[in-house]
Amino acid sequence: MRRSGSGARGRVVQAILAAGVVLLLADAASACSVCFGDPNSSMSKGAQAGVLVLLGVVVSVLAGLVSLIVFWARRAANLPLPEAPVVPLEG
Repeated sequence: MRRSGSGARGRVVQAILAAGVVLLLADAASACSVCFGDPNSSMSKGAQAGVLVLLGVVVSVLAGLVSLIVFWARRAANLPLPEAPVVPLEG
C-alpha cells in the first residue's frame, strides 16, 4: 500500500538529486570575448551596439505609449459634460 503524497515528495527529491548531479558534473563554462576577453574586440563592440539599439526600441515604445495617454487625456478633457436630465416635479 502506498501512502498519499509520497509520490510528489519522491519526485521533488529526485529533481533535487538530479540538479545536484548536473551541478557537480558540469564543466567550467567558456566565456566569450564579451564576458572574458578584449573589451575593444569587434564582438564586444557589436554587443554594445545591440544593447543600445534594443534600449532605443524600448524607449521609443514607452514614449509612444506616454504620448498616446497624454493625447487621450487632453481629448477627454475637451469633451462636453453630459447634462443631467430634467425631471418635472409632480404635485
